[in-house]
Amino acid sequence: MYILFLAVQGICLSVLIISLSIYSDIFRRILHFAAFLISLRIIFRESNPTFKIIWSFILLIFPALGLLLYAAAVSQKSAVRDYKKFSVKNISKANGKCAEKLENQSKTAYFIYRYLNNISNSDVYENSDTELFSCGELFFMDYLKKLSEAEKFIFIEYFIIAKGEMWDRILDILIEKAKKGVEIRIIYDGLGTINCFSDGYFRKLNQYGIKSASFNKFSPFIAALFRCRDHRKITVIDNRTAYTGGLNLSDEYINLTHPHGYWKDYAVKISGDAVSGFTELFINSWNFCTASHDSAENFLIEYPEKYSSKGFAIPFGDIPYSKNPAGKLVYMDIIRSAEKYVYIVTPYLILDDEMISLLKFKAFCGIDVRIVTPHIPDKKYVHAVTRSDYKELIESGVRISEYSKGYCIR
Repeated sequence: MYILFLAVQGICLSVLIISLSIYSDIFRRILHFAAFLISLRIIFRESNPTFKIIWSFILLIFPALGLLLYAAAVSQKSAVRDYKKFSVKNISKANGKCAEKLENQSKTAYFIYRYLNNISNSDVYENSDTELFSCGELFFMDYLKKLSEAEKFIFIEYFIIAKGEMWDRILDILIEKAKKGVEIRIIYDGLGTINCFSDGYFRKLNQYGIKSASFNKFSPFIAALFRCRDHRKITVIDNRTAYTGGLNLSDEYINLTHPHGYWKDYAVKISGDAVSGFTELFINSWNFCTASHDSAENFLIEYPEKYSSKGFAIPFGDIPYSKNPAGKLVYMDIIRSAEKYVYIVTPYLILDDEMISLLKFKAFCGIDVRIVTPHIPDKKYVHAVTRSDYKELIESGVRISEYSKGYCIR
């Protein structure tokens, strides 16, 4: 129904603009002049050359379409300002000497920390531990166990939450915990959960004491397609345990259903001081979704446990339209620093020129660069784009494989 409504809007707008362009020479001239001015603005103000080329091409060749798309995209930048407005300042009590230790052990990691600390106030933590789960089934059993041990709060933030056995088992625990006074908060993406539940489903959870909020609720209007989406997968329990990774809360992620063959995914459990970084990330999202100003300080519970892990952790988040694309730049810096190998597992290999050049450069340097993508895609048109870069990368020495059993994530 939503897709039909969007299609009707698109057709009506197109017919209106084309008709005006055909029958009104003045309107057509105004349209082209406006597109030209916007192109100049992009060329002189935006810093990303790829962004400049794409937008200028669309605006100058298809001015009507370009102006509509650009107006819709620009309107979403206000959402970024709102996100920053409601963000809490990092107030976790990480040891100041931790950064000093990091600098002594790894200059590369220290510079990444400095970058993330400057642009997003992210902190570095010691006294933490991590555990990698190589499939959804292993993650889920541990996840249920930790949920059942919660005593203070459970924060859940996911792009997709869908009804099924996985969500039913989680919800049973959440309801039981809410009865015992545990604070439960859920953030779900307005687009990611569309058609997963009936209207008002999450509001009904309030009767169990479970709070919920939608990140940019989806509406059936064309401009809504350009709204920022929340693609995070985070659970925080008592500021003691956090989970993140590629897994959403839906049956196919733990292979109870098989729409794309065997679903190969990864999740990470974080324990210890670094969990505070995830708590603050969640509170930032919660404040944005609810226009509130909750303080993360109320949830930064400290524990006496000591962990034997010798490593460091720097939890950080990224937002669309940022002048500092943290995720991209951090990954590029890590790849640039590689001395032996670079192994990448991704469902969507959609690379810009910078990343392609970097991967080719590392391969030419003799670094073992390997990439694994799905053989059974969830979106065929995206898979076609994924395969479009294979030839150039392979010719440079990059080894690419497709996961033949089904779908692999990150």
